[in-house]
Amino acid sequence: MGGTGRARRRKRRRVHGTGLEHTDAKEVNHFDVGAGQRDRIRRRRLAYQLEKAGKEQVEDRQLSSLINRKKNWEKERRKNEAKNKDDSQEQDALPFSDENAKWLKVKQSDSSTTKQQQTTKMKLLQSGEESDSDASELDHVQNLSIPINSNDAQVDSSQGDSSTEHEEDSESDELPPDKLELASEKILQERQQQADDAAAEMHDERKRAGQHLDQFRLETGVLGRGGVQDGDEDNVKTREDMLQTIRAILHVLADFKTRKEPNRSRSEYMQGLLDSVCKCFGYNEELAEMLMDIFPNAEIVDFMEASESPRPLTIRTNTLKTRRRELAQALISRGMNVDPIDKWSKVGLVVYESQVPVGATPEYLAGHYMIQSASSFLPVVALAPKENEKIVDLAAAPGGKTSYIGAVMNNTGVLVANDLRKDRIKALVANVHRLGLRNTIVCNYDGMRIPSVFGSCFDRVLLDAPCSGTGIISHDPAVKMNRRRKDLYNTTRIQKELILAAIDSLNPDSPTGGYIVYSTCSVLVDENEAVIDYALRKRDVRIVESGLSLGIPGFTRMKQHRFHPDLRLSRRIHPHIHNLDGFFVCKLKKLSNKKDFDSAKNESEQVDKEMTDVKASEAEHDAEAKANNKEQEKHTKKMRTKEKKSKRKSKR
Repeated sequence: MGGTGRARRRKRRRVHGTGLEHTDAKEVNHFDVGAGQRDRIRRRRLAYQLEKAGKEQVEDRQLSSLINRKKNWEKERRKNEAKNKDDSQEQDALPFSDENAKWLKVKQSDSSTTKQQQTTKMKLLQSGEESDSDASELDHVQNLSIPINSNDAQVDSSQGDSSTEHEEDSESDELPPDKLELASEKILQERQQQADDAAAEMHDERKRAGQHLDQFRLETGVLGRGGVQDGDEDNVKTREDMLQTIRAILHVLADFKTRKEPNRSRSEYMQGLLDSVCKCFGYNEELAEMLMDIFPNAEIVDFMEASESPRPLTIRTNTLKTRRRELAQALISRGMNVDPIDKWSKVGLVVYESQVPVGATPEYLAGHYMIQSASSFLPVVALAPKENEKIVDLAAAPGGKTSYIGAVMNNTGVLVANDLRKDRIKALVANVHRLGLRNTIVCNYDGMRIPSVFGSCFDRVLLDAPCSGTGIISHDPAVKMNRRRKDLYNTTRIQKELILAAIDSLNPDSPTGGYIVYSTCSVLVDENEAVIDYALRKRDVRIVESGLSLGIPGFTRMKQHRFHPDLRLSRRIHPHIHNLDGFFVCKLKKLSNKKDFDSAKNESEQVDKEMTDVKASEAEHDAEAKANNKEQEKHTKKMRTKEKKSKRKSKR
């Protein structure tokens, strides 16, 4: 027999196994096992082998049935494709219409089959009778991507249903190229129709607005403020009504010959526009008239509306203590929404919103930034200070431009910060200490005395002259009613004296400088171009490029006045164009010292004489007017007495 029974049993275990590999049972030591236990092991091994063989047969049968089912499904798909091709060839000759819209709709799955699948799945889930064979069948179906109907299988996943339905829809709804072109043409036609409808609607609205504007008529009689007759106090107009009146007058002035009323002159319409603007925006007539000379027609409305809205809050990074990126990160962490101003500034940040007070953060108290309007950066950018230079700021308080100059100089050289008013010197000193300036000398002189105190020793001079403030009306609305022509005469006189003193304090032989920057926060020509033109006539200077990419060129003519042609190199900032405070910046280069300090005093005296002459002429004019009024009153009294005497004689 080939050995004892034990040897045969060991050989059989090595070749065929014990039959307990599928369980957690340990190998049995057959030396200690009795005959009954060996029989149980033998029966268990035989049952396992029979069960394994039966499962393999079942799987073979399932695979064969699935393969046959796939073959049948492919045959049906080919038949459907052949039918669709025949239908497409028949429909190619037909034009695109609503009848062809069937093949444009997405094919929907059969509701009855989906309902059956859902009901069967719910029953199986409730009964819990899903067998291992069903699960294996589903796995094979998902791998083969075969759609199964509810009659063929009891269970199917929702993902398999959606994927197979999508594949069937995409295969059945694939359009030939001709039909795609027709569909795209229809879409283009619909878009064009929508655009035409929108254009027609816009044209109708403009036509109705034009008819409403054409129906505008000036009130008869003497016009008061806002086009309302004097004495008609009951006819009070709202702001919207006044704006509509302004638009109507501007509409007439745009084509005056065809739109004017008969027997109406342009001066009457201009007077009506002036009165309406004054009433609507709250300006006095003198200031409004000066602004209308600068901003003609509809631009005056844009300027006044922009002047009423506040400008964005901006801050300037102090580069002596931090960088803009680091400051922005610190402020964002504290709840501020900040962004860089623009490409022309490397230190400015715009604050859109803030959860903390901008002027009370630890960064502000540590001198990392200065709250400063963006337009006030421009004079320093135009001045372009350099290290180890001598620079003076004639009107320095509260210290925004001075600290910017000191930061650009990197605390080198000498920076003189001067201001006339002692109450503003306190804020200047506080900002100088907070921002860490160590090269600054603060003084309290009249700007006209700077040449006599320091001499012609400075390389660069910044003159931010006192002005009417017509560019910052959003900060100070009182300007609209308080600024008049007599105030303008005083400010222009001071500005002319200051610019001559600033030029005299410059050193024309400076190897790096000899430049002066004149700036104001005004938009009036009398305070800007007229002052520069005066300086060009009194000193040996010329206008140079300011280096600013922002702003519009300055005026070279205004009504009957003609200015130097180089004034186009100056820059104007307007609120309604640049969304910044109104500003004027001009850069001058000193060529030589043709005038000494005595002549400067004489010229300042000449300016005073000119202004006194103007005031004297005005006084004479007023005196003549009063005299004429008195004569007219006397004449009227005489006429009245004569009439009374004639009446008495007639009665007698």
